[in-house]
Amino acid sequence: MVRPTCKEIRELLNKVSKVFIIHHWDTDGVSSAAMLLRALGNEKVVDIVTPKIGFYEFSAIPKPDFRVDTIVILDYGIHGDEYDKYYLSLKSKDARLIVIDHHAVRSPKLSNIVYYNPLSNEGSHELKYPATSSIIYEILGMPNDEVMKSLYLLGIVGDLAPLLKVNNVMSCLKHIYSMIKELGRNIEELKELSESIDSCYRLLDNACLKEAVYVGSRDGINGLMKLKSLIKAKAKANDLINDAFNKLHLILNRKGVKLYELTYNAYVTSAIGRKLAELNPKDIIVLLHHIPKLGKGYIYVRSMSRKLSTLREKLTARGVKVGGKEYVLVMEYVGSKPGIDQILTIFNVVRNEYGVS
Repeated sequence: MVRPTCKEIRELLNKVSKVFIIHHWDTDGVSSAAMLLRALGNEKVVDIVTPKIGFYEFSAIPKPDFRVDTIVILDYGIHGDEYDKYYLSLKSKDARLIVIDHHAVRSPKLSNIVYYNPLSNEGSHELKYPATSSIIYEILGMPNDEVMKSLYLLGIVGDLAPLLKVNNVMSCLKHIYSMIKELGRNIEELKELSESIDSCYRLLDNACLKEAVYVGSRDGINGLMKLKSLIKAKAKANDLINDAFNKLHLILNRKGVKLYELTYNAYVTSAIGRKLAELNPKDIIVLLHHIPKLGKGYIYVRSMSRKLSTLREKLTARGVKVGGKEYVLVMEYVGSKPGIDQILTIFNVVRNEYGVS
């Protein structure tokens, strides 16, 4: 694995002629892809896609059907061994693989992979790089371009929306509020727009996501706020989220932790988890979301008031594959329900580390 500097990444990107961009399906991933597309131009970017929505593994990452000199993967949040497998699975090794991310995950080992992630292996503080869009903005030299600035801010708001009311987060991000004000917008508008973009993946609508990248690249948040496909997606996704919320079951209620279960055929895990955390700001929320049509589900852990870094470390040490950031963790499972051992492991660590009875 190659660990470059921002300047070295910028120089590599300046040399590309045919690039294949793969981005995570959420607002930060869309914003980051739009920024890179704007910087490189349509003539250099041969296609922009997401991994298979809802799946976090190398086999879910698309491969180019044509010759390219560079593959860039943005904001995907998987561990490095999955990137190693992806690279080895490519038919041609001529293309350079560049990965840019901000999740707290392990780095890849292969020297062929150019990997830029300040948070990998606990390398930096999350609020210094609150979104992949903040890393892209830095790599591109912090351009004085309103569209770029608006996308940079949108990615941050998309990732941090549930935490923007937490005092220590707000104090670290005062410059973000100032920049949003300079653009003639406010934080609530960006939160609403983020919900609209995230609605695309909740509906498993790849065409909606691709349109958002191209419109965002050209017109920034002003264009995205007028995009009819996003407006329609949000209305439809809100109906799903409200319906799913009414089907939640509270399985365990202890001081400091609540366990909910949901069986629902839509990818609304993070939306439901965020809403539960906002309604219970002092508790650690554990959500078991089964998605039968995907044949899998997620264990989603979120807190508004407690950092979950220790929980992630303890679970990883026990062999549990965990993704996420300081205030949110996600674990996948295959089948109808997770094993009871996995749930007990999570609760034993919560009890021991956070003093929950």
